[in-house]
Amino acid sequence: MCIIRKAERGKCAMQDKNLRLALLFDAYGALLTPRQQLIFDLYHNDDLSLGEIAENEGISRQAVSDCLEKARAALEAFEEKIGALKKQQLAESCAARLEQLAQDSAHRGELLEISNVLRGGTSGI
Repeated sequence: MCIIRKAERGKCAMQDKNLRLALLFDAYGALLTPRQQLIFDLYHNDDLSLGEIAENEGISRQAVSDCLEKARAALEAFEEKIGALKKQQLAESCAARLEQLAQDSAHRGELLEISNVLRGGTSGI
């Protein structure tokens, strides 16, 4: 999360939005159409402009813009219905809290193992 100064609010909000989109694409990108995947990837990951994508794909800038908007809306809809990102963030938060508790606990090993499981590791439990 950004520590926000008045003059930097817009920049931090944009970074947070881009990070969220990247996480959503990682979680649900395979559910987009192949065209949406390609255009989203070119725009967000390869940092091509709308015009560059339009020229490379032989379509209009408006078609690129529409495709990106539909892809973003679809990613948000998937998250609203499935909630994988929200669940992952909750698991990360719980894991971090368990690690804090483990520092002063006689059950340190067990708490750290649970934390590892929440973060996607394997368990010997």
